[in-house]
Amino acid sequence: MQVDKLINTVIDDLKKVSESEPNERLPKEEQIRSCIFSALKNKFDYVCCERNYQSIENGKNIECDIWAANSGEQPVWMEIKRCWHLSSWVNKPGEQLKSWEEDLNKLSTVDINSKRYFFLVGVFDSEPNRNDSKKNKVILNIQKTQSQKLCFERYSSYFWRESSISNIAVWVWCWNSGEVITI
Repeated sequence: MQVDKLINTVIDDLKKVSESEPNERLPKEEQIRSCIFSALKNKFDYVCCERNYQSIENGKNIECDIWAANSGEQPVWMEIKRCWHLSSWVNKPGEQLKSWEEDLNKLSTVDINSKRYFFLVGVFDSEPNRNDSKKNKVILNIQKTQSQKLCFERYSSYFWRESSISNIAVWVWCWNSGEVITI
């Protein structure tokens, strides 16, 4: 799977959606999931959204955002989250971090022989990679999150509605087969 091309697809899709003058305050996580699903459906034999981590017969109904597999190969598990930091908003970086950690905990329960990804798509009112962004608690939380497993990051200018959103960023963490997710 070419994650760098997948990131470009997500950014391009969200830019296209923004041209439609959406009514939402932020791009929706479902839009991101749908874009990734669409990009993967011809590259894998099976692609499922909201697939349970375990059989429903085990009494658990915990879902993964995207699961993909080719016949005879270990599956790929993906969790997707959004983040944001806008000067005029109450950003609640602690709550955002908690939701990321919940998804990482879910991914940590998957068979270690699987490939696992965590996608984080963020919108900002300044470039998230600039030095003054280091004071941004959302960015600080991203930098602290499994920094050794961060495999891709991309930033781009972005316009969403008549808001202060001017930048989009995507970060992807990856755990290959045999690698443990430690929280």
